[in-house]
Amino acid sequence: MYSDLGRIYGNLGDLFYQERDFKTAMYYNEKSLAIHQNVQDSSSMMICFLNMGLCEMETGKIREAITKFNIVYGYNQRHDIKDIQILTLRALAQSSYKLKNFKDGFDYFEKYVELKEEIDQEAYSTNISNLQGSYSLEKSEANVKELTQANEIQELKNKKNTYFIFGLLAIAFIVIAVAVMLFKQNKQKQLTNIQLKEQNHIIAEKKQEIDNSIQYAKGIQLAILPNVQDLNIQFPQSFVYYKPKDVVSGDFYWFSKVDKDFYCIAADCTGHGVPGALMSIIGMDKIVQAIFEKKISAPGEILSFLNKQIKQVLKQHSDASKQMDGMDLALLKFNESLTEVEFSGANRPLFIIRDKTIIEYKADKMAIAGFTANEQQFSTTKIALHKNDSLFIFTDGYADQFGGDTGKKFMSKNLKELLISISHLPCKEQEEKIATAFMDWKKSYEQVDDVLVIGIKI
Repeated sequence: MYSDLGRIYGNLGDLFYQERDFKTAMYYNEKSLAIHQNVQDSSSMMICFLNMGLCEMETGKIREAITKFNIVYGYNQRHDIKDIQILTLRALAQSSYKLKNFKDGFDYFEKYVELKEEIDQEAYSTNISNLQGSYSLEKSEANVKELTQANEIQELKNKKNTYFIFGLLAIAFIVIAVAVMLFKQNKQKQLTNIQLKEQNHIIAEKKQEIDNSIQYAKGIQLAILPNVQDLNIQFPQSFVYYKPKDVVSGDFYWFSKVDKDFYCIAADCTGHGVPGALMSIIGMDKIVQAIFEKKISAPGEILSFLNKQIKQVLKQHSDASKQMDGMDLALLKFNESLTEVEFSGANRPLFIIRDKTIIEYKADKMAIAGFTANEQQFSTTKIALHKNDSLFIFTDGYADQFGGDTGKKFMSKNLKELLISISHLPCKEQEEKIATAFMDWKKSYEQVDDVLVIGIKI
């Protein structure tokens, strides 16, 4: 799974390179290289070096680029990896020309042309072999068809010898006419069946490939999500009810102990399925960067950092950007003694149930990224905690689910009543009640969004 994350970073680097955002492309390629170095995947490391060299060449760091290209060139010469070698030779030629080192550039270009001709010749030879095989097969089929037709004619001649001449001619004409008609019908039916089988087989294969890819993506996403046991260790009375609409999810949870504090997050990215899952990976990466690399501890400042960074990754600083995706998020930061919690929210509130009474702490009415201003500041609320307080943070999927007897939304009002009614129960039973209530409400209706509810009892 770790090496797969490296490939994901590499793919993100390729995307940003194609968009000519070389700084961001370099950032993701460096992260990819670090992972591949850790797992000692030499081939993937060479691809990272090549991509990093291309970024440096585009930003004027020609000599640094040539150093990386020479590393890749030497590795490919030892291992004869032609598809990477031809890209490396072209890059060396281009970078040499940029340094006005025309002799080396011309030499590299000659090698590039020779290797390209060799690859093209191999492809040409393969095509010739395929055509020869097809011709031999068609010739064999023609021989079989001729033999079959000869047998049919001989059978007709044998029949003529057993019947009177005139009756035999009449019967022969009828038989031939019917045989031709049936043969054509049967041939057409067989051809149609073969085409249908081939099409069904192709569709089944493509569907299986897509299903396998999405299932693999689910494994990667679950591997990136934190272990729920980490939350249970910090809060023995806690639960995470997580029900994606599709195989992968745009909702994600994140929690971690940092020094003496404990952070807990419930987030809802724009969309669901694969697009939402991609956003969730970006979101988790920026949360880790904010807390562990930038050492930001205040919840509101963490959300402000996420807003700015995600807008930068998606190029939302440009007026022409069409990627206005973002996320809603609720963040809790508990102190070591669990006597106080700091809350910050982007469109997602915090519910605290104390003595059968619900206290709602509203979030700031703006999302992370999307149409939110680049310099937007998010507020932080400090809340004193009491023993047996029940805290809930959640995404909007639960309340927005259609169902019941009239096909209406579940609504926040019913969610509040449900949470109040189960707040006295152990958290394991709370999770079961929430799951049962959701399925009873949904009935046969399609799930409309990802669902995430996190509950913690002090």
